[in-house]
Amino acid sequence: ADCAAAALRIEHAQVLDDHLIERMADLGVVACIQPGFAVSDAATARRSLGRDRFDEAYRWDLLLDAGIPVIGGSDFPIEALSPLVGLQRLCTGDFEDGKRAGAWTLPIDKAFALMTDETCGTVTLSADPRETPEDEIAHLEVIETTPSPV
Repeated sequence: ADCAAAALRIEHAQVLDDHLIERMADLGVVACIQPGFAVSDAATARRSLGRDRFDEAYRWDLLLDAGIPVIGGSDFPIEALSPLVGLQRLCTGDFEDGKRAGAWTLPIDKAFALMTDETCGTVTLSADPRETPEDEIAHLEVIETTPSPV
């Protein structure tokens, strides 16, 4: 009965252009992204999409700039389940081992906001991702989790 009130959502909002982004913003569509794919797919996407389309692909900064709500996921088991891996890839555009992929990036504050939701509870990490070198974020450890009461 409450499905009609739910926001429209596009999964794998990856290969977009200005027209699609504008349309999503106008319709109030939520973009669900998988940060790992921008890195994992970078080499293949460059070849498959061509330069012009690739330059517009995985541009989550443009979604945010257009005011589109963006939520992150991993698409496990295709990509790593850990949100810290997704966070690192959003910030560096590269693989966790330092291998260069050259994907689009977001500043840590925007990436952190996209990958977290305070209403779900709290997670205590071994260090603050916003104060950790970007290439080390995926290696932080979870110390404790406290889900919000239902």
